[in-house]
Amino acid sequence: MITAPPRPLPRQARLGFFNSFTMWLGAAFFALGLLFVFIYLAATDVSRHFSKDDPRVAGVVTKVFRPSNSSDTATSRNITYDYRYQVNGRTYDAQMVSTDYLQTDQVNVQYILGAPEMSRIEGLDANSSFGLLVLALGFGLMGLLVLFISVSGALYDIRRIRHGITINATIVRKQLATGGSARVLQFTATDGLSYDIAADTQSSIVSEGESRVVFYVPGEAASAVMLDYLEPEIRAYLN
Repeated sequence: MITAPPRPLPRQARLGFFNSFTMWLGAAFFALGLLFVFIYLAATDVSRHFSKDDPRVAGVVTKVFRPSNSSDTATSRNITYDYRYQVNGRTYDAQMVSTDYLQTDQVNVQYILGAPEMSRIEGLDANSSFGLLVLALGFGLMGLLVLFISVSGALYDIRRIRHGITINATIVRKQLATGGSARVLQFTATDGLSYDIAADTQSSIVSEGESRVVFYVPGEAASAVMLDYLEPEIRAYLN
């Protein structure tokens, strides 16, 4: 088997294959997953300090951070919210995550005696943070999956450019196809075997005996395509 040397591909061109929408989408999902991990850890860390004997005071929700598509008038599951309370005449502002409250709602605030700046809405426990863990795992795993698919696709495109082979194929016969007939092109790959591929009925192929250039990756000759049908971003580097 004759193996052609890899085509040169500039580093900038290689990096360009990784600068795709799906790559950035995967990175964004993964970053959101990490953000929810940090929020979850912060919420559970605070919850560990509380006991049922800690004092309570009245408080009020001062600001709600909810998804942009959720209602401002109906109670909904929110990601984070700010609340305010007073202990011994001093006002404290704090923030918690993942519970059902609206702005101006009156709430019972539980705080640690001797450290009133550490507080939580009464009843907020580890269960209220479970949704954050689900979001963290969901976004994180989805991000990793999208990144894996994107990176794999980029590496495969680079492989096709560097190692792909162009070769002349000859029309050997017609065959029935949806909407009419197709031409079958035949070529001999570098492994010494003969392969047939069907050309689209909309192609410029006219009659038997004509030849067209086909493209394939070593080891995948059965998946060869006509060079004219190859993606422009791949074909641009084959000259």
